Amino acid sequence: MGLINLDLMDLRAIVDKDGEATMLVGTGRPDDPESILQSAMMAPLSALDVGGASACLIQVEGGLGMTIGQVDAVANIFTEALDADAQVILGARVSEDLEDTIRVVTLLAGIQPSD
Repeated sequence: MGLINLDLMDLRAIVDKDGEATMLVGTGRPDDPESILQSAMMAPLSALDVGGASACLIQVEGGLGMTIGQVDAVANIFTEALDADAQVILGARVSEDLEDTIRVVTLLAGIQPSD
């Protein structure tokens, strides 16, 4: 069940940014957004420095008990290292199979390659 739906136009808006892009996937307990971020940063699909990224699409998925406050906390921790003017698009959905767990899929773009 979608709370905040994402579509292909949202994806296109993010991937059209200049620079490198990567995707991060993290899971953790709803009351510990820091651990979800750490989980995502442990296994990036590309070894890029994501600080300063200019665009971010975040899909937050949790169980029936997930609150908008928890979605907000996760989104805030995932976006705090981005460029101050970064475009952020947020999606959220409820999945009954994610009891006491939040899964986050994040696409970051506009990452400047390190020299």
